[in-house]
Amino acid sequence: MSKCLVIDHGLFTAFAQRLAEEHEVRYFVPYADRSFPIPGPAFIGEGLEGIERVNNWEENLDVDFVVIPDVGFMYLAEHIRSLGIPVWAAGLGEKLEVQRWRAKETMRELGLPVGKTALVTGMPALRKYLEENENVFVKISGFRGVAETFSSPSWEHSQQRVNELWDALGGLCNVFPFVVEHMVESVVEAGYDGYCIDGKFPSTCLTGVEVKDCGYVGAVRDYSDLSDPVRVVNEKLTPFLEEAKYRQWFSTEIRVTDEGTPYLIDLTTRCPAPPSALLWEMIDNVGEIVEAGANGVLVDPVWRAKYGALAVIKSAFAEERWCPVSVSDESYRWVKWRNACVVDGMTYIVPTTGVRMCEIGDCIGIGDTMEEAIKACQEHAEGVKGFDIKVNTDALPAALKEIENAEENGIIFSDEELPKQADLLD
Repeated sequence: MSKCLVIDHGLFTAFAQRLAEEHEVRYFVPYADRSFPIPGPAFIGEGLEGIERVNNWEENLDVDFVVIPDVGFMYLAEHIRSLGIPVWAAGLGEKLEVQRWRAKETMRELGLPVGKTALVTGMPALRKYLEENENVFVKISGFRGVAETFSSPSWEHSQQRVNELWDALGGLCNVFPFVVEHMVESVVEAGYDGYCIDGKFPSTCLTGVEVKDCGYVGAVRDYSDLSDPVRVVNEKLTPFLEEAKYRQWFSTEIRVTDEGTPYLIDLTTRCPAPPSALLWEMIDNVGEIVEAGANGVLVDPVWRAKYGALAVIKSAFAEERWCPVSVSDESYRWVKWRNACVVDGMTYIVPTTGVRMCEIGDCIGIGDTMEEAIKACQEHAEGVKGFDIKVNTDALPAALKEIENAEENGIIFSDEELPKQADLLD
């Protein structure tokens, strides 16, 4: 078996475990990168089946390849590549996700349409902009831990959120930059969910619809059968991805107008969550794809099923506290925890440092029909236990409704007749 080192922030412990089915896996999360380290990050990955938790990356490069599934390591990825070690990572390509204003400029340079967007510096300027503009989205560039993207229907609706940010930024409140995007009037959302190797895409991929932070339903499609807006965006991005030696999972969120114009709203240059947990189980040869991709070779996926459904697992308790969780034997394979470790036989979700996240994992189902996949996900959710936990299976019928809307507007996800929502609520 090949050996690999996974360097992560903790979100993708389940990906490391999936790779361990085909490789020997070492797993590292930085924990001593501060004057006063805390123990939590040092235990993420500890005790998980199939992986060896290590305490540094420098002494663990005697491997066949390195895997970096998250953003925040672009220069480390480039350094390890310079040592002659193959790396599965976005590398400099992660700028498309984390440097949001520069990403908009790159899109223009590559010939992609860009909606009305403003770079606003400082909280006083942000307040003034939101007072004068409605139906916009406020995004953070580079420092996602400050805040997730939030919408501002009007100043009255977003005032309290802005006041919180004002206080949190402290001495940076007059200099911190924000990217503000105006609403694109679209008839449908579409996107690509798969991977990219040096600007090349596999012959098949997963395509579907996400209910934000709650669930996802998707189907396997031939790349050539993807809608024109999705393929056009990928083709325009290809020169950048090739130059950056992008070798990583890849996901796009596109809003399509009634004229068919594709506006690329967001890119994910890490394991997209969702639907990466689906990809790990729907694809049989994940380990082969990742090792070959780290070496710059594109390998097509071998699919175990045509359809997948994912329900995000949440717990408000886990935002600040170690959260004990368990899964029945029947559901074990189908539940993918984030920031997980095992101590004294109990699985815990370790709270993320400085960032409150209630999303702690994904419950998935796959099948030969969309209905089969959704019902499998609902069944697997019954085996998930934990304090203050909710598995958002109610998002799956909502995702199905979004797919119906997309297909009515020419974005085809499936060749089969869609299941009736009533059947999924039984």
